[in-house]
Amino acid sequence: MMYKRFLFIAITVLSAQLSLANAIPEREFVRRNFPSFEEVFTHIMMSLDAYCDECYYGIAKKPEGYYLSATPFEGDGPTKFVKVWDRKSADFVAFDISEFASERRLGHEPPEEFKTNYQQADFYDFNLYYGYNGWVEDTRALLHQYPEKTAEDLEILARSYSYEATEAAHPGVAQNYIDLSGLFEDKGYAKVGTTQQNFFGEAANKALENWQLLARQYPEYIGVTGDNVEFMRSNEYMHVWLLAKSIKATTLEALYEKNLYYSEAWRQFAFNNLNACDGGGLLFTSTSQDTYPLLYEQIKFGTRGDVVVINTTLLNASWYWEMLRETTDDLRTTIKTKEFEFLSDKPIFVDRDREAEPYKQWLSELLKEDSDASYRLAPRDFYLNYQGANLDIELKTPTLYMSDIIQFDLLVNNPDRKGYTNAPYGLVSIGLYDHLAPTGRSFALVADKKATMEDLWSLESVEELVRYTTMDYLSALGTAAEKELSTLSYLIINVSPVFMERREDIVDRVYRQIPVKDIVKTEDFALLDALNAFYEVVRPEVCLELQSELKPVVEDKILNITAMNKDLNSDVETMERIFSIYAHFRVFDIPERSIRMTEELTELTEMELAVLKQLQEKAVALFESPVVRQRDLTRRKVYRLLRGLEALGLE
Repeated sequence: MMYKRFLFIAITVLSAQLSLANAIPEREFVRRNFPSFEEVFTHIMMSLDAYCDECYYGIAKKPEGYYLSATPFEGDGPTKFVKVWDRKSADFVAFDISEFASERRLGHEPPEEFKTNYQQADFYDFNLYYGYNGWVEDTRALLHQYPEKTAEDLEILARSYSYEATEAAHPGVAQNYIDLSGLFEDKGYAKVGTTQQNFFGEAANKALENWQLLARQYPEYIGVTGDNVEFMRSNEYMHVWLLAKSIKATTLEALYEKNLYYSEAWRQFAFNNLNACDGGGLLFTSTSQDTYPLLYEQIKFGTRGDVVVINTTLLNASWYWEMLRETTDDLRTTIKTKEFEFLSDKPIFVDRDREAEPYKQWLSELLKEDSDASYRLAPRDFYLNYQGANLDIELKTPTLYMSDIIQFDLLVNNPDRKGYTNAPYGLVSIGLYDHLAPTGRSFALVADKKATMEDLWSLESVEELVRYTTMDYLSALGTAAEKELSTLSYLIINVSPVFMERREDIVDRVYRQIPVKDIVKTEDFALLDALNAFYEVVRPEVCLELQSELKPVVEDKILNITAMNKDLNSDVETMERIFSIYAHFRVFDIPERSIRMTEELTELTEMELAVLKQLQEKAVALFESPVVRQRDLTRRKVYRLLRGLEALGLE
């Protein structure tokens, strides 16, 4: 009797779920009921036990549910899809991969190709469909059913057309699950045919139309990347301008250039970056945030056009490298088109047992190599002849990419051009970070770091930066504010002891221009963490002020974090930031208590202990939650946080 009653209740609940599914619009059903990418990833990894020798795995979010995909190498045959989560039943399903699984067993680590999928986790969760060739068509077919578009709908449409424009300009280069290689070819930096140019222009214009509509209807909207709509629209114009230039679509290039626009804050950001460089400097950048505003300032206002802005991410694309060489006067390099094709043909692994070599000697010998091996080798240590000195650099990366080789090549072949970067941590992997001197918003690559930092010009550059760094400026930079504040803090902390008195004046100015109470009101924990780390070094007493002001906000935040929150991953990252602020070290850098309690880091205060104990209670609750148990990577983060809390010896 009890069993029948239970069965009746289960059927009733299932019927209610199906009725609800039919009652709400499909786009809302997808947003409310599809599992997170991480849950899908965890389910797959719990069942996936073998590699595929003839294919690579992927994950696809389709109208019927989530799938594990298996795509043959070299495009030899269609992609196969195995359902892992079903939209109708709204539940995970068992799956069988025996059709394409190899004899090689899979260990605890996921296949290498899944890294790309996980790096795009936010886009899987944000987009209605994603991760397969055809997601754009399926998405548009669904969204065009609704006359009224939400802000999310418009961003999805804008991004889908932007990806299509990118693929149309250079088919097969970007990883956006759109394949136009059957229609067009990547001709590098060259004029494409009329059909290809028109296809690109239509997609680019559609992307811009949707960004503009989004800006008009939802001016306060914050996108999936955390950026405001004005900045995203500005970036899109720069993006399609660069693509139009790369395929020599001169009419479109002129049209997009005419409409380029960045706010005054971003213009100031660009000015600060460019003006930190000597004449003719090579400025290595990394992302759209630290590249596009600089190009805009140069194109629209002619500011520091002598500085060569080089995006290292794009350096891996042959079309960008060709365009950079052909449009930059007197840029000397060993790597032309033929050498680029040769070097990018096989992976280059770092041999940690190989003796150190001068970079130019290694490259010369490599370009003469005629080997049947499927890979090439580089030494761990290079001698880099730069500005009349030999820099001894140690590679921290297991693989050398084209962008790395080109950076080295430009530095050794252009002795009259000094190297700079506004993304210093990007040079850690290729051993150049230790040779960077903080001389302004852009860091200089130097042979003598101490002498450079003792130059009065370097101090005046920092003072000039501080003058512009206010709450309004940081607020206008959005997600880039944390990086900007961290960079400024690093610059101030590393002011030469020769200028110690003036450094104290700089710190005073930061304290006045970025009041603790005002920055606490933002509830931007990344920004708060960056500012707290700065004061830990230069003004420990201000840390106490910041912690006190922040305590009620933190307690409320911790109280409202649950495993059922939609932005659980973001909540866990906030918990890590709170830990950093009150424990004085990062969760990924856990010291022993005996090591931690030094003269610089004294015993925790009662306030710090109180907050950290609340954080510990919440972390324990999350770790034991059934929801978090189904999210492997989030659970690992929570476990890491618990280890950090245990290292403090909390009672």
